[in-house]
Amino acid sequence: MGTWALPKTKKIANELQVLMKKPIPCNQATHHLVDIIGDDDLYDLLETLEDDFDIRPIIRDFLSEIITQRIDYNNNDWDKEALRICTRLTSP
Repeated sequence: MGTWALPKTKKIANELQVLMKKPIPCNQATHHLVDIIGDDDLYDLLETLEDDFDIRPIIRDFLSEIITQRIDYNNNDWDKEALRICTRLTSP
C-alpha cells in the first residue's frame, strides 16, 4: 500500500485543476488520474463505487486530507504554487 503520485508540481496541479472542471466518472478515474494522484487507498475506495459516480468530491476530500494531515512532514517537496492550486481545489 502506498502513494506513488501527488500533484506536487505546478504543472501537475494545473492538469488536475483542468480535470476537476468537469465530472469524472469513476470508471475513467484510473485513466485520468494515475499520473496525477496515485494512492492505493484512494483506488481501493474508487473500486467500490458505481461506474458513473462523479469522483470529484472524493478527490477534494483526498486532497484536503493530504494537505492538512500529511503536508507537515512532506512540505519541502511541494511547489508552493501547486499547494495553492490544490488547496483551492478542496473547496466545492
